Amino acid sequence: MRTGTWLLLILMLCVASGRATTYSCRDREGRLHVTDNLQSLPEECRGTAGIVGEETPDNLNFVPEQPPSSTTDAEFRHQVQEVEQTLRQKTEKVEKYRRHAEKMVADYRQAKHDKRQAIRSWSYRSRDIIRQADERMAQIRRDKQQLLQEMSGQRLDRDKEKEIRGLLQQITEQ
Repeated sequence: MRTGTWLLLILMLCVASGRATTYSCRDREGRLHVTDNLQSLPEECRGTAGIVGEETPDNLNFVPEQPPSSTTDAEFRHQVQEVEQTLRQKTEKVEKYRRHAEKMVADYRQAKHDKRQAIRSWSYRSRDIIRQADERMAQIRRDKQQLLQEMSGQRLDRDKEKEIRGLLQQITEQ
């Protein structure tokens, strides 16, 4: 029942908006003004405004746009090239961040594995291996924070940034 009421209301609004009167006029400078509200026309047009209707569609004159000059075309191509270059640089930067994050995660896992192995097979060298692994993991955590700071200063694609942050979550702050 509720859906039917909404559909009826929308249909009534569409029909009501389709019946609006459209006014048009040209001011002293030749600019065309078209509106559905007489109050929004300039003062000089209010007395001379014509009604645009379905039965008289040709009381409006459309002036075709001038073709762009060759200098504008060259400028446009230059702007397109600049935008493409910016997008390419941004994509390369995101890829660099992703590769760096993957490398840090792999290094972190290796250091964690080395530490576990040293603890399991306790030997004379185990203390040195554990200390080195702890130092590597601490350095990787600092690198992670630095990468996150660097990324926060960039306007990256939300999905790509989420992917990189997901990778970096594997590096715990223990």
